[in-house]
Amino acid sequence: MTPLGAVVAASIASAGAARTVIAQNVIARRNRLEDAEKELWSRFDSAAKQLADKTHFAIRVAGVYAFVGLADDWLHHHERREEVEKTVSSVLNTRAECETIVDTLCAYLRQNTHQVTDIETRKSEKIVNEAIISQFRLHLGTEDSTPPDPAVKPPVKGAWSDRGLELDLRGADLFGSFLFNVDLRSAYLARADLYNADLSGARLDGADLQGADLCAADLRGANLTGTILADAKYDDETQWPSGFDPLTANMDHLRKGGHHRASLTAHVAPAPAPSSP
Repeated sequence: MTPLGAVVAASIASAGAARTVIAQNVIARRNRLEDAEKELWSRFDSAAKQLADKTHFAIRVAGVYAFVGLADDWLHHHERREEVEKTVSSVLNTRAECETIVDTLCAYLRQNTHQVTDIETRKSEKIVNEAIISQFRLHLGTEDSTPPDPAVKPPVKGAWSDRGLELDLRGADLFGSFLFNVDLRSAYLARADLYNADLSGARLDGADLQGADLCAADLRGANLTGTILADAKYDDETQWPSGFDPLTANMDHLRKGGHHRASLTAHVAPAPAPSSP
């Protein structure tokens, strides 16, 4: 073999060895991703058991945080998979597991609405509900809104925003909830109890608030483009976005006033009237 031929042969062999090493590395990384995916699903089962626990509310709160951390890790997992596969997954694919977790947390909020009767259990469930709502506020924060108060810090974009998540909170008890600057686009909030809720700066465009209780709610700076407000209830304490007038905004079925229904806030029943002698 000529010297040139030997050099060419060596180069080909070297390139072949390099390709083999690269292929082996890709296979190893894929195997690690598959193992990581199995671990993520195992964590899902554990979080579900915690959230369904009936022995103590603290275990259910731990389940909330376990689910939230898991949703973040699923998103990171898809990012790592994209690096290995050298492809860009669709938004639908990367959000699938995160959406399942959000749906699970929303279902918990819906099922607890006005079902608890004794005060101590009400207080416990309120703590679990507030844990879920606080994580929604943190992870669904949007930068697109402007705080109504100039002294308020600008909003920070959450890891779950802009992923097309549609929260199903129909009929949920969100009494007094802090949902300011939250991405609630296309959310299902029909008949939700939003009495005294802080929705300032929230993205509510395309959301369904039909029949929702908006009495005393703060909607300053919220985006109500395309929001369904038919039969929603409001009062003089409801604060609307600048320039929005419910009386002239083509919202014919907004209802002013009305009796506010019970919430997780404890209510003391009035004492019975004394019987006639």
